[in-house]
Amino acid sequence: MPSTSAPDTINAPTEKHNLEVEYPNTVSSAFKTEPSRWRKIKKTTKHSATATGVGIQVTQQVMGTTTVIALFSAGAAISATGIGLVVGAAVVTLGTMLASGRSAYKTHQHIKGLRKLQERAKSLACDMIAVDGTKAGSDVAAHLKVVEALDYVINKKSNKRGKKAAGAAGMSLFTGIYSAGKALYKSARGTKGKNRMMHANEIATHLVTHNCALAQGIATELYSAGEMLWMLDQDSTTVAKLLADKMQST
Repeated sequence: MPSTSAPDTINAPTEKHNLEVEYPNTVSSAFKTEPSRWRKIKKTTKHSATATGVGIQVTQQVMGTTTVIALFSAGAAISATGIGLVVGAAVVTLGTMLASGRSAYKTHQHIKGLRKLQERAKSLACDMIAVDGTKAGSDVAAHLKVVEALDYVINKKSNKRGKKAAGAAGMSLFTGIYSAGKALYKSARGTKGKNRMMHANEIATHLVTHNCALAQGIATELYSAGEMLWMLDQDSTTVAKLLADKMQST
């Protein structure tokens, strides 16, 4: 929807993105920043740690902690190495629980930010960008698709918060099995990631073709203001892949 306070030209040196117009100081101090490769390393590490924690919990559930300890003592003797392995298992499990708790808290904060956007989703400033960089009116239909995509993002984040909270309570075994089973089911049906990518594409396309406070706000909440500014200069396919990655419920 057009905003009288929005700039006449999107690319002017003194421009303000509509996110900055709606939420002062959100973007003004940010610098364009490409999403870090560290995120991929962090994601791989997270999945490895989760798998390790689940594996240990499976062993403990099936055999019992006392049985695991007995296996170590059934050898020549309970060596320092054996005890170290038992202690190590406990440490990994505790680490998984702490990591899940931290993730649940961070996800909750993201949900709060996304819900604030949701409250004003249909009234936030949104202008199409013409070829010459000037405002070209508004595209209500396209904006409403982003509103629907935001509802989807919040739902996925809420699911993630629930799973991480369960993991923090020592239930990562059950959430891990459930997530793995669901992923296999979706893969078998050929639907895995399709809805997520569809909504990510809606947000990404709108982000790079409109000066839209809502799309900018979603990207900022999922990443950061600096990374959102970087996304504005990219093609929608690149942006969609990045957004989809942050829209997972795991």
